[in-house]
Amino acid sequence: MDLIRCKDYLLQTHMAALLHNERPNAYCLESNPGVGKTEGVFQYVEMLAQALNKPIGLVDFMIATITSPDARGFMIPTRNAEGGAPNTVFSRPPWMPAVDNLWVCEPSGNPDDPVAWYEPGEWQYDLPEDGVVFLDEWGQGEDDVKKPMADLLLNGRVGNWKLTKRWRAIAATNRTSDRSGVLRELMFIVNRRGLLKVEGKLNPWLVWVETQRDWKRPHYLTVSFARSHPGVVFRDTVPEGTDQFCTPRSLVLMDRDLRGIRTQALAARGELLNLNDNIAHELVASWIGASAAGQDGQMVCVFKLVEHISADTASPFIKYISRMHQDMGVLGINTIVADPRRAKYVYPTAEYRDYQRKNKNVLIAAHG
Repeated sequence: MDLIRCKDYLLQTHMAALLHNERPNAYCLESNPGVGKTEGVFQYVEMLAQALNKPIGLVDFMIATITSPDARGFMIPTRNAEGGAPNTVFSRPPWMPAVDNLWVCEPSGNPDDPVAWYEPGEWQYDLPEDGVVFLDEWGQGEDDVKKPMADLLLNGRVGNWKLTKRWRAIAATNRTSDRSGVLRELMFIVNRRGLLKVEGKLNPWLVWVETQRDWKRPHYLTVSFARSHPGVVFRDTVPEGTDQFCTPRSLVLMDRDLRGIRTQALAARGELLNLNDNIAHELVASWIGASAAGQDGQMVCVFKLVEHISADTASPFIKYISRMHQDMGVLGINTIVADPRRAKYVYPTAEYRDYQRKNKNVLIAAHG
């Protein structure tokens, strides 16, 4: 399922469990790297805060960073007031909600910005009654850690520490085939939680883009790249080797840095850096790989050409993009025909009619 359906499913099952005074069942979200599972869990918490109209807590930590004693807490001997053998207590484990590890999402009442987030250590009130413990990178955790935490998934407890009934456990993992250090799941854990297989898809990502604040929303060229190359951005497999490759996550991080280093003049015109610039090209390649960066440069070239289309340049433009990768040519044609001011220069040319005839099926599919 895609992330939109996944978040809706988590919200609906959470609300149904609370209605019947039951603990919401645990789930593990599984996908290839960089699809947005962690971001999706944060968005699900926002949806829950708005649905319940109250603060919601979130403990977010990577299970691969803890060892077996951390799962239950360290055993500490204490003095026995009656003499004899000492008593023991266990320190608070890192998954147990507390002020220093708790994110809190609170409804703001502002329709333009409906929730407010408090980072760990910022919340100054009682711990929220409702919340989510998010065990990220579950698959990379060692077996000696996951064994005791199986009880956290099923019953919300490990040893002496227990979540209140209105808190839920959610895990996330890559697949063993993704070469991300994921270990095979222990079979006794498999039927203690549901498994939701999340797929990276373009349309849910575009919905996410539209929900971002202006300063955080990816640049239109970045969005256009995702639209034109969904097979590159949302590929289902991890490429061979250890070179950089493109995922929705790496594309967004690349976009953030590109927007961060552009000049004020470029920002005022709504432009990214010129991707023919060596620094910009190296930055893009450092996040999404050299192959994807080359396609990104072609896309920028197409947009630049489209901006300067005229009666004199329409025919040479179509001849030029005909020599590019088909995706780039289709992107250029569809960008022009969507703008009547530019389309009027292209429609009368013999080159356009010839291009349309040769690429009819691809043009229709891309336009739809």
